[in-house]
This record gives sequence, C-alpha cells and structure tokens, in this order.
Amino acid sequence: MADIKNFFQSKGVITVLTLLVLVLFLYSIGNLINLVLFTFIFAFLMNRFQTYISRYVNRIVKVDPRIILVFMYVIFLSALGLVFYKYLPIITMQIADLITEIQQFLRRPPEDPAIKFVVDSINSLPVDIQNNMTNMKSILSYATGVGHVAFQVMLGIILSLFLLL
Repeated sequence: MADIKNFFQSKGVITVLTLLVLVLFLYSIGNLINLVLFTFIFAFLMNRFQTYISRYVNRIVKVDPRIILVFMYVIFLSALGLVFYKYLPIITMQIADLITEIQQFLRRPPEDPAIKFVVDSINSLPVDIQNNMTNMKSILSYATGVGHVAFQVMLGIILSLFLLL
C-alpha cells in the first residue's frame, strides 16, 4: 500500500496526471477555446497597457487604475466602432464594383486576341448548376465564419474587461 502511495506522490506521476487533466479540460471546452484565447489575449494586452499608462498618470495625479481601464476600453471600442462605421460600407461598395466590372468585362471584352482567347475559354466551360450552388454555399459559410469569429472577438473584449475589473 505504501508503494502505491509513493508511486502517486512522485513528481513524474503528478506531472502526467496534471497534464492529462489539462488536456481533458481543453478538449471539453473545444468549441469555446477561441473565446477563451481572445479573452485572455485582450486581458493581457489591456492590463499591460493600463499598467504602462497608470505609471505615467500617477506621477501627475493619483487615479484609480480601474477608471483608466474603463476609459481605455471606451476609447478602444469607440475607435473600433468608428472604423467599422467608416470603412465597412467602402469595402462592400468596392466588392460590388469589382463584381460589376468583372461582369462588364466578360460581356464586352477588349479586342486583344489573348484576352479574347481567355474569355472564350471561360465561356466554353460547362455550366453546372450544382457546382455553382456548392460554390455559393462555400462563400456563404465563409461569410458566416468571419461573422462568428468577429462575434467571438467582441465577446472576448467584453469578457476581458470584466476579468480585469
């Protein structure tokens, strides 16, 4: 009995068991791992930045670090919202213009023989509706994946604020 107790108290067994428990925990939260990583990355970065700012502000006037932290998050989220508000419509308009330009190019290609050969080759490809639907589904799944990651980033930012407060 003492041998079994000594075996489980050895450093190697404790290390392996700790690693095993950690792997099982990470496997169990597999769907949330991105959210956990984003939360801790933002918490680490904002804590470092808050400590840096607090050091210089406290030389002038004593301020509670939590006030500086909330102020930093307000500025960060406002700047992020402003960037989305200003540049998201521009990006969507540019993508729509690009699609329109490609369609116009394919309808009326220039008289260059090389371009005419490429356009004729594209037009001679068999049009398969099932293949086009598969491509549209992959584009839609990509767009929803980007939206899902953006949602996780925003949630990670908010959770990191609560973690630091």
